[in-house]
Amino acid sequence: MLAHLSIKPVSEITGIEFIDREGIPLHEGDKVPRFDVFLRALDGRIFHIEVQVASDKFFLKRSFYYVCNDFLWQSQRGLKYEDFEPVIFIGLFDFNLLKQANEQREWHTIHKVQDIATHEAFFDCVEFHILELPVLRQQWRTFKTKPSTKLERLLFYFGSIGGENMIQELAKEDTTVADFLEREQKFRQDRTLWRRYLFDETAREDYQKNMRAYHEEGREEGREEGREEGIGIGLVRGREEGREEGIEIGLARGEEIGQEKLARNLKLLGFLDDEKISLASGLPIEVVKAL
Repeated sequence: MLAHLSIKPVSEITGIEFIDREGIPLHEGDKVPRFDVFLRALDGRIFHIEVQVASDKFFLKRSFYYVCNDFLWQSQRGLKYEDFEPVIFIGLFDFNLLKQANEQREWHTIHKVQDIATHEAFFDCVEFHILELPVLRQQWRTFKTKPSTKLERLLFYFGSIGGENMIQELAKEDTTVADFLEREQKFRQDRTLWRRYLFDETAREDYQKNMRAYHEEGREEGREEGREEGIGIGLVRGREEGREEGIEIGLARGEEIGQEKLARNLKLLGFLDDEKISLASGLPIEVVKAL
């Protein structure tokens, strides 16, 4: 089973090599996974880092899938089982992946495969580090404890914990935070990059909202249609068919509205022609011109 272990000191990373972020599908025809950060330390350990801000209740399963890809990648390089290097999976989440945030539990938990009777971690080739920003944020609100480690200071910066004054104070104490803050300011000053970022964020938020709304609408329509299609076994089958059809309709409508909102936002900027907006949004050129 996977179990939570107390955090122990680990070997320091002295150097890294970035690896291709595109993984290898486990089966022909499977979707090619694309990782956030995939790298190898000089001592051979594989580090896989994923950042997730939107709540995803299936992310633990996806994490297992990613780790399987990490071992498959080593196999594709011709390594034998006995030569496989350990895989360290690190997930940074801005939502509660494991359970509700509270001031009693740790914001950084480590999970390994262990014997359920003896609690002995007998398989040392895989390790999951779960970092939950809401837990760290809740602890700050409760105890107002200033971050004491470099990792905590970085997470305060990434999670905007403590407000702007805290970030500025941390930047004076930690050169890494100061460097990130300086890079962020330069990024904001670049009008082209900042504009693209804002539109990407707006389009992504609108798209996700529409997808969720129309997905739910489609499910409800499917239920209603399913109820009307028969009784007994026919009713059950009708419900399932109705749900599937409703979900498909809802997803299609959500995607279409998300594309239209993105296209409208790009037209408002005025720095892209209709052809480029069509390519960016995925809408036909005729539809873009008519907006």
